[in-house]
Amino acid sequence: MDIRSFQEPPTGSWEAMKDIIKSVEHQYEEGTTKEVSYHRQLALIYSILKQPDKCRFHAARVPDDADALEVTEVAISLARIFIYEKNLKEAIVSYEKCLRVEPENEVALDEIAWCCYHEKRYDEAEKWFRKLIAVTEEPDGFSIWQGLGLTLAELKRYGEARSCFERELEHERNNVNVYYYEHLIGLTYSNENDFYRALSHFTKSLDARPDYAPALNDMAALYFEHEADIKTAIEYLKKAEEVADEEGDGLILQRVYINLVRLYGLISDYDQQELYNYKLLSLLGFGDIEIDEEEDGEEEDGEEEEDDEDDDDL
Repeated sequence: MDIRSFQEPPTGSWEAMKDIIKSVEHQYEEGTTKEVSYHRQLALIYSILKQPDKCRFHAARVPDDADALEVTEVAISLARIFIYEKNLKEAIVSYEKCLRVEPENEVALDEIAWCCYHEKRYDEAEKWFRKLIAVTEEPDGFSIWQGLGLTLAELKRYGEARSCFERELEHERNNVNVYYYEHLIGLTYSNENDFYRALSHFTKSLDARPDYAPALNDMAALYFEHEADIKTAIEYLKKAEEVADEEGDGLILQRVYINLVRLYGLISDYDQQELYNYKLLSLLGFGDIEIDEEEDGEEEDGEEEEDDEDDDDL
């Protein structure tokens, strides 16, 4: 589950959804759809359209003692609206309501697990991912192993996390994502200070996708921390900077700039260190920073000296 896709405004043509809304309304007017089902369906549709007010309007008209289908779909609809509004805490509450009614609802289990992961509630995330694995006939069809692996890595259980990522690599559907999982496996070894295995998997990641900026950045970290090879580390960081800049990946750029500032400082290349420090500050939104330079020598007259003294007192 990609939380970010839930939080982005809807895109594309929604003519088909409008036709579905008209159909639901028509069936309700003709009496072929009950009122509770009518509101449940519209709540779900408006959650897909990411229209919070309309979703909540219809969700509020489904009573808590309605059938399980009505209650669970409304709870999921509201949870997705909370995710859209970047309120994951309330989304989790809504999913929990759904799961009290239908404990094995696979959609709710998957989505609550990812919400807990992004909220850094890793113990809860593990619980929900494992529950999903237990109730799903084909867990490999979801992103369960990825989510569980990421969760276990945050819990510093790197061997278990690695097994999850390796399981993802077994599936043909992930052939295009080999670079991603090889990188994650490399990170588990890196966190265990196993330099050579980490290097092997980062290399495989870059073989699959030479322009993968996170792997380039982490390869640089390996060469610096384990080999003290600052020159090679800087070369990888420069490549990562170029890729991240082209892709507009601010998070990776921030990490790259911090690393370059550090490395250039270690080799006393203060011009480059200052350059990347400036780039970092600009990226963080500080913009152009003007440095006031005090002129050497005496002030032109006593009045200016008096003004400066007043400034010093402020």
